[in-house]
Amino acid sequence: MYINKAYSKQQILEFYVNNCYFGEGCYGIEDAAQHYFSKPASDLTLAESATLCGVSNNPTLFSPTKNPKNSTARRNIVLNSMLVQNKITQAQYNEAKNEALTLNIKESVVTPENYMTSYAIDCVVREMMQQDAFKFQFIFASDDARKSYESQYQEEYLKFDKQVRSGGYQIYTSLNTSKQTELQNDVDSNLASFTDVDPKTNKYKMQGAAVSIDNQTGYIVAIVGGRGTSDIFNRAFLSFRQPGSSIKPVLDYAPAFDKGFHPLSQINDSYIENGPVNDTHSYQGSVTIRYATEVSINTVAFKVLENVNPVVGLNYLAKMQYSGIYPEDNTPIAAIGGFTSGVTPVEQAGGYFTLENHGYYEQPSCVKQVKYINSQVIYANPRTGVQVYTPESAYMMTDVLKGVISSDDGTGAALKISGQIVAGKTGSTDQSKDGWFCGYSKYYTTAVWCGYDIPEPIPSLYGNSYPGHIWLDYMTAIHRDLPQLDFDKPAGIVLKNIDDNGNMVSYDSGLQDMFSQPLLDKSAEGHKKRP
Repeated sequence: MYINKAYSKQQILEFYVNNCYFGEGCYGIEDAAQHYFSKPASDLTLAESATLCGVSNNPTLFSPTKNPKNSTARRNIVLNSMLVQNKITQAQYNEAKNEALTLNIKESVVTPENYMTSYAIDCVVREMMQQDAFKFQFIFASDDARKSYESQYQEEYLKFDKQVRSGGYQIYTSLNTSKQTELQNDVDSNLASFTDVDPKTNKYKMQGAAVSIDNQTGYIVAIVGGRGTSDIFNRAFLSFRQPGSSIKPVLDYAPAFDKGFHPLSQINDSYIENGPVNDTHSYQGSVTIRYATEVSINTVAFKVLENVNPVVGLNYLAKMQYSGIYPEDNTPIAAIGGFTSGVTPVEQAGGYFTLENHGYYEQPSCVKQVKYINSQVIYANPRTGVQVYTPESAYMMTDVLKGVISSDDGTGAALKISGQIVAGKTGSTDQSKDGWFCGYSKYYTTAVWCGYDIPEPIPSLYGNSYPGHIWLDYMTAIHRDLPQLDFDKPAGIVLKNIDDNGNMVSYDSGLQDMFSQPLLDKSAEGHKKRP
């Protein structure tokens, strides 16, 4: 009713023909005329005009290229209607009806898909699914439940993927071409010594992927899915890999801090029957969580997740939309990255960004806004999220991860950035089939993975080798000329005296550690309520 009052029928018709879909990615009569007949709409013959009018009713059924007989028959129906309504003469009708359908397809120039475009499309597709009320799920009670969900997900994803790729959408992103070029160059140059090519795919066997987030906005500014720019498979969001020790901060330790642990809490590093072993195949007895993180002790992470409860830890990942969680992952071995499927670089970047962002998760994305052909905004990113860790726990974890790099014994000791305060974690898997480095400053969070597409042992691959140096080169470049900033300390962080075993004491022990005041208050309130 509003449209009829606000616009004349002529204006409504004009809007329709300039915006409706004519098939094969053509929106509007001008686009269709150029595509099917290689001429402007003003130069179309009567027969050609009628053909396109017929196509708009059902672009697939009346496609001039795929169903020319149907298209011609539909054209003739349009011509007959025009004759009956005295819009054309009998002579014009006869001439147009007898005109053969002759197409002159204009080959469209398609921009080759790259890592930026493929990820931008993926972000839009998932947002459209959400707008269509699709319920995303990350934790499953059984494999059957997961399979059922995956089937529904694929069906919906493919539907909207096809819709987006059909054209007409303007996608506005946060991707920064200079940072993209820098990250791509750093991946390529650091892996240049690996020259073996898979004869089946003609791709390098050794690959890398990386994702970088601007911590001030929460948007992804660079995403690299592999070596070079000709490989369109975007490992940054499509490839699920075992995370190794890079999962410890987000799955084990930050949840433990939420439970009441603190950086100098003591855990016994000892042999675990049928459990993980340390890389050194040795054990040190009682050690702090801080030290265990800096040197990446597996037994401590295993015991901490046992205490937290694996299902609780996995639910933290689910809140951050880690999508590769299987029912079989509900075991303490997940503490050191033992997953059925694994994680993606985008997911790891999102997890580490959450630590820097005071424990508040915002879904990683590069899409700010989407417009449709008539310039109508159909999506604007609200940048909303969910509190995953308390701000105090996130800060404790960040402070511990600073030591991974700043400590001389830390696994990331060689990855210091001059003039910047950074935090991060290495990760490598059994037989060095995967290598990770995930780290952040106050300014940016970057996650890097390296390995073979088909996992194979790589003797020189560790978190602080190729992944670490890609991270270091890139982060050094994008922090150039930026002033040094430390991470924000929440008001709820307090220092308390502890004894040699890491337990809080009321006297001046000469040794202090950070605690969460809100958690202490909650604990004290709980004690008061007990009979």
